[in-house]
Amino acid sequence: MFNFIAEKLTQKKKEILDKVNFDLKSFDAKKLWIEKEIKEGEKVPIAACDGSYNFKEFRGFTIYAVTSEALVFDEKLKSIKACDIDILYPYKFTKERLRFYMHIFETKALLKALKHADIALLDGSIIGDIIRPLPFRLNPKSEVKNEIKKEFLPKLEISNGIEISSRKFFKEIEERFEEKAEAQSYLEYLEHLLCMKELLKNNDKIVAIAKTSQATDYFKENIPDIAIFEKSTHKQGYSSPIYGSIDARLKRSFPILDDFFRNIQFTIFYARLEDRRNVLKFEIPKRISNVEKLLEKIKRICVEGYPYLLKKAHNDVLISNKEMEKIVKAFGFFERTGREVL
Repeated sequence: MFNFIAEKLTQKKKEILDKVNFDLKSFDAKKLWIEKEIKEGEKVPIAACDGSYNFKEFRGFTIYAVTSEALVFDEKLKSIKACDIDILYPYKFTKERLRFYMHIFETKALLKALKHADIALLDGSIIGDIIRPLPFRLNPKSEVKNEIKKEFLPKLEISNGIEISSRKFFKEIEERFEEKAEAQSYLEYLEHLLCMKELLKNNDKIVAIAKTSQATDYFKENIPDIAIFEKSTHKQGYSSPIYGSIDARLKRSFPILDDFFRNIQFTIFYARLEDRRNVLKFEIPKRISNVEKLLEKIKRICVEGYPYLLKKAHNDVLISNKEMEKIVKAFGFFERTGREVL
């Protein structure tokens, strides 16, 4: 098979390279880039958070592990950790639901850290977390959604510990609804939105930083903005900020808190904090004009152009496949995965 692939590679190599080596001149990225050395600013307490999940699927169930860690640096380093291991049941929408679990864990951990920090760093995109596609698609039915919002939404606990509060109600949901997986997923999604609201109430502290992005807000092209800035610039600096809202990106309405999310104004920009290091994408859930002052504060905790706290949190929470196998072995599961014949 590899010989067949190698033959195809020879045929398509030039075509692929032509697509990758796009013409930068047509984008005029340097006009949007403010080349300036970012100095280290005043010392302020800074928090950062990341989360992770992994899972093993069997024929009848999925076992999962989800972790989060929030770090706070104020002369000394403090850590807020959380972990959960359980069975995902009903057995549907595995990756989508676990992604929500991870975001809920991250958000609740960061909410605790916010009490001790002036700036709170998130890994990724706030906008992406809010508008992420629903795991249950078109289901459950409207009457089921309405009943869940009426009966279970008021019972969700956001501030009592780092846990998935919505999972407590699965037995009640299983007894009440025929669409068990869809109904449970819907309640988990509502908990995610509630957590995001609590977090974004602290919009004067929140900063989301992404190493990768598919956003095309600046150049409106098929190539991501971050790739264009990366190839067009090499020195420290930042892009002229742009402003926007979720309303322009999302056509459907949120099942709860629709006005709250649509009224948030975002400041978006890209920055490089060390010469020839990676360009990062920044999202701030409020309108600001002086991005340089913010970058100076963040640079104090950067190593090789990236916030050390985010890197440490990421490395601390990562659940490897080997660790997931150890978890499975600890339970002594002998259930078949369905892949034994391969």
